[in-house]
Amino acid sequence: MTPREYAHAQYHLTDITRAPVDLVPIIRRYQLRIVEVEVLDRADSRLQLSNTARLIRIRRDIDHTRKRWEIARQIGLFVMLNEGERPRVRDTSVFASELLMPAELVVRLYRNRREWLKNAMLVGMSATKRDMIRGLSWQFEVDDRAIAIRLDELHLGPGAGPNKRVWSSSPGVIPRWEADP
Repeated sequence: MTPREYAHAQYHLTDITRAPVDLVPIIRRYQLRIVEVEVLDRADSRLQLSNTARLIRIRRDIDHTRKRWEIARQIGLFVMLNEGERPRVRDTSVFASELLMPAELVVRLYRNRREWLKNAMLVGMSATKRDMIRGLSWQFEVDDRAIAIRLDELHLGPGAGPNKRVWSSSPGVIPRWEADP
């Protein structure tokens, strides 16, 4: 299975028709415990498995959206390891993207927000690409960069297509995450 398919397999555990996607039912299903810590060696989160505990250790000082992203990545790591996979960091990021931002929900909310922006401009309000990104990132409780990449993956936006990045390619508009170690 692909990381996206592993994420899709989790959809029955939570409500994916509303944003933000609730991770709590998935965490409960797998009996994972979230533990906030002051310091982690070169990481924002770690999965720690033992005979007695299933822990996701996460740095206390990172913001809420980054915590959600890291928790989703560690859930992906746990699920794929349980299936005998040896996932890479990229695989867990794809899983997190699919879990936190299901395609059907992103498309629906993007279209709703696009209509709102169009109407706002008709009455003289200023509406920009940044407003679209910020609004969707707020709804999904993810980083601006994550929703921008997801919009590009789904080929949404003016002139978007399989080989054209519309949202995530504008320098200075969307803050970039630091690269995963």
